[in-house]
Amino acid sequence: MKKILYFSFFVLLFQGIDLSAQRSGALKFSRSTNKELDVESIDSQIQSYENLKEHYLNRASRLRSRGDRLQFSSRDDGLISAQKEWKLADKYDRMADQIQDEIDTLKEERSEVEKRESY
Repeated sequence: MKKILYFSFFVLLFQGIDLSAQRSGALKFSRSTNKELDVESIDSQIQSYENLKEHYLNRASRLRSRGDRLQFSSRDDGLISAQKEWKLADKYDRMADQIQDEIDTLKEERSEVEKRESY
């Protein structure tokens, strides 16, 4: 159920971006005749990515803290539970890294848009 919710969230968040082109570094935006509108659009996407990255980093931090507490708990499966929490935290860190790559790509696109001449 969570995977479906996350997928729905990503679909809503990434509207307007051709995700099949993300690995090639060539994101496609609807180019308007107004350079300022394009820059604003890219800035809003960067802000969305920043918020999402922050969410995953915070979640990873909470999971690591919970894992640290579980490591020393008196429960029989404390260490196993801690390792699961740490593994999930690492997964969220990797997701945040991927999002940072997308942010960097958007920033490059923004600088290209700023360099172009208005139509």
